[in-house]
Amino acid sequence: MQKISYLIVFCLLVYIFMNSDLGKNTFKFKDGDAINVAFPFRLLKSDSLMLDPFNTEYALQYYLLENISSGLIRDNVHFPGGYEPVVAKKWEKLNSQKWLFIIDENSKWSDGNPITCEDVRWNLQKIKDSPTRHASILKNLETIECDQSNSKVVLNFSVPANESLLHELSLADSGIKHKSNLMEGWKVTSGPYFVTEYSSEKRILKLQANKFSSLITDKSPKSVVFHHIGKEVDFGEIFTKSKLDLFLINGELFINKVKPLEQAAPMMLSSAPNCIHYLYFNSKNKDSNNFKIREYFAHSFNEVLSQLSSPKYLTRIKSLIPPGYVGAIKSDINFANNEAPKELLKSKFKILVGKEYTDISDYLNQIKDKLDSQFNLKIEYIFANESDDDDCFGRIQSFVGNQRDPLGSWNFLYGSENGKLAMFKDNVSSLLEKVGSIDNEEQKRQILEEIHFKTLKNVYAIPLWITQSATFYSKRVNLTKWNTFDMRLRIYDVIL
Repeated sequence: MQKISYLIVFCLLVYIFMNSDLGKNTFKFKDGDAINVAFPFRLLKSDSLMLDPFNTEYALQYYLLENISSGLIRDNVHFPGGYEPVVAKKWEKLNSQKWLFIIDENSKWSDGNPITCEDVRWNLQKIKDSPTRHASILKNLETIECDQSNSKVVLNFSVPANESLLHELSLADSGIKHKSNLMEGWKVTSGPYFVTEYSSEKRILKLQANKFSSLITDKSPKSVVFHHIGKEVDFGEIFTKSKLDLFLINGELFINKVKPLEQAAPMMLSSAPNCIHYLYFNSKNKDSNNFKIREYFAHSFNEVLSQLSSPKYLTRIKSLIPPGYVGAIKSDINFANNEAPKELLKSKFKILVGKEYTDISDYLNQIKDKLDSQFNLKIEYIFANESDDDDCFGRIQSFVGNQRDPLGSWNFLYGSENGKLAMFKDNVSSLLEKVGSIDNEEQKRQILEEIHFKTLKNVYAIPLWITQSATFYSKRVNLTKWNTFDMRLRIYDVIL
């Protein structure tokens, strides 16, 4: 009889354990579970907020945000439709202007408190009112209905909203933020990790896994230490002296300092070509509004680049969307071969170039000399990382495209707040609005291609080269879950 009583008590304890938070996705944290990640601290703010969660400017800021916040859904090529449930467990388009999302009742903040429908509503309203360049459809939100009893959130739009909405909701900028994230930092998050320590002065950033996140598994890194990699560091010794585990290089493999990593790193994972290097124009410079000048620039650059062999890792490209990505076009636009406009003959055009391009200065000077000798086009490079000035005509910069939906890339480039092509937005705004509302996929593809063609034909930007990204990593980690097209720093997808 006593044995039966013990058995009943044991079964009762098992039942309580399995139906409590203790039995859900828990693990023991071990010191050996920490991984070391290289990160440029110059991209982070000095205060505890670290970054603007609604308007990331750089890819690595975006990747960090993706690790400390989770959205309603996330993109995942292994799931039907390409999206994985995270904070929302189900979604449905009710009509052309209305979407329903069912919030997962198991979704929790990293402190164990539930993520509520009201939390989601507050976040979506913040995104709508924010200057984010990554979202356009969410800007058309009219009302947000919350039914806490049924965990339902209904989004009502002022215009039709197609499935590009799902793409916007999967972006890091659309991640669900705790209200404290905007004032106190990231000690409580919806994401797979939360911040345990941050100091911009000491260049320390430590994360710990959120045991309540569905993205964390028993094989995920349980803690993360970010290390600033300064100019004084020898990349050839970084994996031995710093015991580094992950070092992502976004499109800058042509830099001399980076090259020793290929021999020094234990492992290397290369992406598909995904980083576009392009010339955009300074809206403060009066000549940038002159189409004839921009057209002559495009014609001259295209001719000269076709004559020269690009340095290793740089490949000539004539479009702004990488090959293999949705929205890519095979562009071979022929610009008018007119005589140089009179304004060109008496001017020297300043082109700002990031300091990362210093290592290909010989190649850039060959371009400059040929532009002058063949086309009477005189340019002067200014190697600097600061923002544009009134004298600058244009700037060479890079960005990493989004594999799944080019609307995100176009929103980023044409965004009113700091968008590099924002001065031309009025010329494509009707197309940008249309592509987010049309349901026919073929028509949507055609409109996206029209945006791309119009951007190139009217020389709102001049694509120059495309490069790969690469992650150098230790043998402690396994990156088989990473998508090598976009090569995002998803630490929670690392397998230990």
